[in-house]
Amino acid sequence: MECPSCRHMNSAMAARCEQCGATLVHEAVGHSRAYRQAVRNVNTRMFVGVGGGIGFALIATVGTAINPRGMDDEFVRGAALVGAAVGALLGRYIAWKESRRP
Repeated sequence: MECPSCRHMNSAMAARCEQCGATLVHEAVGHSRAYRQAVRNVNTRMFVGVGGGIGFALIATVGTAINPRGMDDEFVRGAALVGAAVGALLGRYIAWKESRRP
């Protein structure tokens, strides 16, 4: 590894230059702001999608299983869509809570 200060060639594993003592390896401070924002967006979409899918499947399954004779399929579909919306909102809330954790 070449020293940025004196251009001395050091071993690949050297943390400091053998000639001038300059630091060769700097520890990463963390991820960039753009990276953190992209991760937050992906997590939000994931939680919203999973929450909506679970809400839809749960209401559709339960509504079909306990469907009284007076309840038609349109009502079950409507209830499943409401379940998907509620699940998506809960997923968004969970994603928001996760993004606020230190």
